[in-house]
Amino acid sequence: MNRFRSEKFPKLSVCLYAPPPNPEKIIAHNYLECIEDRQIDDPNEIDIADAKSITEHVIQGGHTPALESLLLGFNIRGMSKVVSHQIVRHRIGVSIGQRTQRANSKEYLGKFYNGEHFILPPSLQQIMAPSDGDPDDNPDLMHLHNYMHNYLEQSQKLYNKLINYGISEDEARYIIPQGSETSMDFNIILKALMFTASTRLCHVMQGEMVEVFRLIKKAVDDWHPGIGSLLKPICEITGKCNRNENNATVEKPKGACLKTINGEIPVRDIKTCFDLTKYSKDADK
Repeated sequence: MNRFRSEKFPKLSVCLYAPPPNPEKIIAHNYLECIEDRQIDDPNEIDIADAKSITEHVIQGGHTPALESLLLGFNIRGMSKVVSHQIVRHRIGVSIGQRTQRANSKEYLGKFYNGEHFILPPSLQQIMAPSDGDPDDNPDLMHLHNYMHNYLEQSQKLYNKLINYGISEDEARYIIPQGSETSMDFNIILKALMFTASTRLCHVMQGEMVEVFRLIKKAVDDWHPGIGSLLKPICEITGKCNRNENNATVEKPKGACLKTINGEIPVRDIKTCFDLTKYSKDADK
């Protein structure tokens, strides 16, 4: 299968591996077993045209248990620990195998400062590598640039010194920044993937996470456009935006994307939601 790479996060890539050739047959077999006694042992015995018709009926009718029969596996490389910590929060219908820090400490995570194994979002990439020009034109930017370089350099030196001192890899890794690189095999049933994608494809979510699921959707589209069409943000499913509603800020107001700002998608009435605005960055203003 093809591996899809991100432009915003140069190391990030996603591959859908070993997907079933006829997913409709698997879904149809599961559905038919629930309602008919056809004595079908092998999903391949079902005619593909019938399987597609049954799958469409399953999706339109909301017979979601049949969608739990389809398991998809993704290999995700070049992601940060920031995002891997978010992905592992998804636990229903999910199996994850993640690269261990300890086993790769000296060859992998002990080299994060030089850029080989460290992930930064575009905003921080600009700080780490500011455009050419007179440093005096933007002293605040150069201050941040030097501060970040020093922080990452000292973090790596401290980590390596701890290892050389005899601290175990298990415990020396406590000081490794969250931006260090990791990878994983992410296996998920279709029903769970549809739900997860509905929240993670939202534009106001964390940028690298959105990019991971954008590549996941791209990989599924490449394999099976019909299945890929089921992966979409919540606003395209319900017709309403419910993102960022309880923690709106000046930078990210409620429903802060072009679809909501332009009025294409209405924002859910905040009166029906728990009020979490006290946790907002602008709560004291």
